[in-house]
Amino acid sequence: MPLDGVIDDLLGQAKSTAELKLREAKIYRESTIARAKEEADTMRAGYAERLRSNANNLMHAATREAQIEVARERKAMLKRIVDQAYSALIGRVLEEKERKLYLPAFVGKATRELGGGTIHARPEDAKLAVVPPSFKLQKDLTASSGIVAESPDGTVLLDMTIETLVQDFWQKNIALVLQLLLR
Repeated sequence: MPLDGVIDDLLGQAKSTAELKLREAKIYRESTIARAKEEADTMRAGYAERLRSNANNLMHAATREAQIEVARERKAMLKRIVDQAYSALIGRVLEEKERKLYLPAFVGKATRELGGGTIHARPEDAKLAVVPPSFKLQKDLTASSGIVAESPDGTVLLDMTIETLVQDFWQKNIALVLQLLLR
């Protein structure tokens, strides 16, 4: 075989080998790119899922915080309303026309329960608290109104001051007050 034929044959084989290697390289390149795209898509999906999850967590946390803040504000508002109602009740009870009604009733209750002793009243309320002879009147009470009745031996005290009576009433009826306010 002449040398030209061997060279042509070797060149043909080299060309075939080169073409085969190029096809293999192209297939390898395409599969590598496809795998890289798949991996990128998987990573992108993972990141997107984590972002959605984080966004959901943040939304839930913000919603929870908002609910807590609304509850806190509602409680503060309700406390202001209850405090205003309490103050209005105290203010109404302290009016003179009201004191004219309840002070004699308080003295009557003290008379029925103790029979006699000492009635402590504010100087301004002394004229409204008509005291029977079985009681001694002392004008030394520092409460906003009402009386404190003391048995003759000092062992029994009836606290009928407005602060005490309203506080007792308030504690017993706060649930009803709240129910009325929340209608």
